[in-house]
Amino acid sequence: MGVVLFPRFTQLRLHRKIVANRLWTFEKPNTPTEVPALLRSEDVEAARVVLRRAQFNPQAFGLSLAVPPDDASDLDYKIAVQEPEAWPQADSPEDRTERIVGVLRAAGLRARVDGVDTFRGPE
Repeated sequence: MGVVLFPRFTQLRLHRKIVANRLWTFEKPNTPTEVPALLRSEDVEAARVVLRRAQFNPQAFGLSLAVPPDDASDLDYKIAVQEPEAWPQADSPEDRTERIVGVLRAAGLRARVDGVDTFRGPE
């Protein structure tokens, strides 16, 4: 029976739909949970990796800041981080911000998440 169903299964590409639907549960935008993060441009890819591992959804786009903050001139890139709607973990926006700060701090990345710094003092 599997021999008969396999060609039909591959013809309909159901396996791709299953994978795509599962990925969409993680990638679907959830703007109410969006938190802005300022990073050094050289740390953006590393930040996206650690945030994804922590089950956050860092947006694929970002923007270079022409004028970074005066007290953190090396933070020249801004991304948005969201929590997947299908996998909520934060009880409040403050909790979500603290979790993101904790993830980036544990990875040793210099960042400012919704006004909260992952670093202490001048570096």
